Amino acid sequence: MARNTTGEQLPEGTDSVIDTIDNPASMSGTGPADEPEPSRTSKVKDKIKTEASSLKGQATEKARDYANQGKAKASGALSEVSAAMDSAANDVDARFGEQYGEYARVAAGAVSSFASKLEAKDVDEI
Repeated sequence: MARNTTGEQLPEGTDSVIDTIDNPASMSGTGPADEPEPSRTSKVKDKIKTEASSLKGQATEKARDYANQGKAKASGALSEVSAAMDSAANDVDARFGEQYGEYARVAAGAVSSFASKLEAKDVDEI
């Protein structure tokens, strides 16, 4: 086990004590391990910026893909609802008369129109 300049034992794995209080010059930070070279620092910053930009692009693309999938599912579901309403309109015609079935057809047409407009829009426009 190593000892310091006063003879006290140092903790396990410690070889020596660096005396910075009595030697202020050792605190200047001019040693090679204290400060990285400016070129190395700028290289690291550039790499971080490049990686961050790449990750941002990937996240944006992934979000756009999910939004497109959601839009497709929503417009598909609306089209199915419209078809079900149109089918129900035929049943209403048979039971209550065509004038009541027409209300269901108008509603089905509105839902179908909305589904078509949704499908035609780009995700960024929504």
